[in-house]
Amino acid sequence: MKYSLIKKNKTDEFDYIDQDGVSFNSPDEWLFIGILGGCGCGSYDDFGKDMIKLLKFFSTPHENREWSIYDDRYYELLSHWMDNKKLIEHGSGIGGAWLTEKGNNILDVIKFHEEVFKISK
Repeated sequence: MKYSLIKKNKTDEFDYIDQDGVSFNSPDEWLFIGILGGCGCGSYDDFGKDMIKLLKFFSTPHENREWSIYDDRYYELLSHWMDNKKLIEHGSGIGGAWLTEKGNNILDVIKFHEEVFKISK
């Protein structure tokens, strides 16, 4: 499946539409709710931002990573969730995982919105 997220021209509460025609407030919300199956209560927007941080982390070659997910069990847990949703390939250890084709596609969509629409990174 090819993932997409389109920003509507008008600004309203639901400013983004995904490949299935579902509306979201932000790319963070799209990732957390639309892709990962989270819900929209509590700190969903923060979780979305943390998942984006992890997508970028796993897109970096292992030898160039500046931190380890094992430093914080929170990030380790989120990484296992990403593995379950097929965004990363686990390999011999979750800390050395890498992005799948699906994970790369989703990260490309998010990076596009960060660059073109200057949303917060």
